[in-house]
Amino acid sequence: MTQTRALRSIRPGILGLTAVLAIAPLAAAADAPTIDASGVLFADATVAEAGIDLDWADGLVVTLGAPGDGALGDASYSPASDLPTNALGGVVTAQALGRTGLVVAYPSGVAFVTTATSVDGVTAAFAERLASLGFAVEHEPAARSFDFSRGGETYRAVFGAHAEGVSVYLGH
Repeated sequence: MTQTRALRSIRPGILGLTAVLAIAPLAAAADAPTIDASGVLFADATVAEAGIDLDWADGLVVTLGAPGDGALGDASYSPASDLPTNALGGVVTAQALGRTGLVVAYPSGVAFVTTATSVDGVTAAFAERLASLGFAVEHEPAARSFDFSRGGETYRAVFGAHAEGVSVYLGH
């Protein structure tokens, strides 16, 4: 009987810990910018780029669509022909993002690679676009990172050279 009581007192603790561990990744991701990739042409295995734009909808939204449609150029990814589909035959966007590598999720942020070649040009374009959306942008000329805020939310943008273009990180 002593063992039974000990096990019963441990169970609520284990269940509570399990619940916290299950929720922790979601809580960390909650601060990350939202991704809207509904316009990406994942079903076309010959396309390996998506247009990039930014928006605000109670938080920063990275909008990805057809190549050439984004105000900030294009992001590159690896096309995949074995993407998961739903019952209607449409590509499951959330899973396609991960399989193609279009967007990489980090705690409190996301990263992607643009097809542009000028880090300074991409940095300036993002700063200008964010300012046009009403963000307060703290960007020093020639800096490859900056902070920006709106609606009580503060974010960080970091840019760098990449073998395939310019890498972009956006997050808290």
